[in-house]
Amino acid sequence: MSLWNVLEGYAAAGNAHDIDAMMSFFTDDCEFYSSIGPDVDGTRYIGTEEVREGLLHFLAICPNGRWNNIRCLVTGNRGLMEWTIIGKTHSGQTI
Repeated sequence: MSLWNVLEGYAAAGNAHDIDAMMSFFTDDCEFYSSIGPDVDGTRYIGTEEVREGLLHFLAICPNGRWNNIRCLVTGNRGLMEWTIIGKTHSGQTI
């Protein structure tokens, strides 16, 4: 599977809110940087347990969220995704 397909697959899993499918794209030594959190770059999650918790936290905040305007960049063995997330929180606040 090409890195491009990996990024597209991850985005599709995210839009389906399928946590198991999302996690299938992470290795045991993974790191995930969420834009939500107290640090200037959000929150850093290390390892599959923390990454799963971080993703579940976001999915709980925005249960109908959709990743749109997805742009991928692949160079060598590295990939980058940029997107806009649109959805509503449980209280009706638009994200």
